[in-house]
Amino acid sequence: MMVAEEGGSMRYRKLVLILCTVLMFVFCPSAKARAGGKTSTGSSGSSHTTSSKTGSGSSQNQPAVTIITIFTALGAFGFLSYYTHAYQVTKVRKYFKPALKQLKSTLPYDLDSSVIDLYYIVQNAWKNQDIVILNEHLDPELANQWAMKLSWMALNHQHNVMRMIQLICIYPFAIINDHVFYYIRGMMIDYIEDTDTAEIIEGLKTPQPFTEFWEIEIMANGVHLYRIYQLDELSASDFEPYI
Repeated sequence: MMVAEEGGSMRYRKLVLILCTVLMFVFCPSAKARAGGKTSTGSSGSSHTTSSKTGSGSSQNQPAVTIITIFTALGAFGFLSYYTHAYQVTKVRKYFKPALKQLKSTLPYDLDSSVIDLYYIVQNAWKNQDIVILNEHLDPELANQWAMKLSWMALNHQHNVMRMIQLICIYPFAIINDHVFYYIRGMMIDYIEDTDTAEIIEGLKTPQPFTEFWEIEIMANGVHLYRIYQLDELSASDFEPYI
């Protein structure tokens, strides 16, 4: 009987661990570095559970159910808070829809396709520390900031490892003069490692989702990345003067 109880307790601990991992992945929309070395505020940690041997199966079930309930509630709260902010920003899209449609009709290239191409070019150029490519596709001031960041990382023996770069969702939601603002939802394996020891300084070796706002500068022959905003760096009120 004791062996059976220990086996049941182990199964519940494994179940809790799996569910916690899944919930952290689904409801924690953050990544560590990405192109430009931007960071999203967040924290991560580890937890462990202990159990005592008891003769009641229901008492073993209760901690698992409690932990699952807590993580689900926290995950749902984080999920709603995160996407509520994103919605508040991008809801201005309806006001800019006519202007965006007009702009797209006058450009000699497909705007959305150009921004999609730019996303992968920029991410890969940052990953490969290719200053030449970055200078071709970034605003000069932004390119200079990123070059300084890459130099700082090199001096400190750091390298941003990025793999499985994906673009999940992208759409324009505002336009100010010749600058278009895009909602970007992506995912990638993204971490910073020590080039001497291969130790992970920041980030994870598992794919992490993220959301950013990209300010795109419209050029005669294409698009340039003007600035990247994290979720807490842009709000709907920033666009009110232009509505």
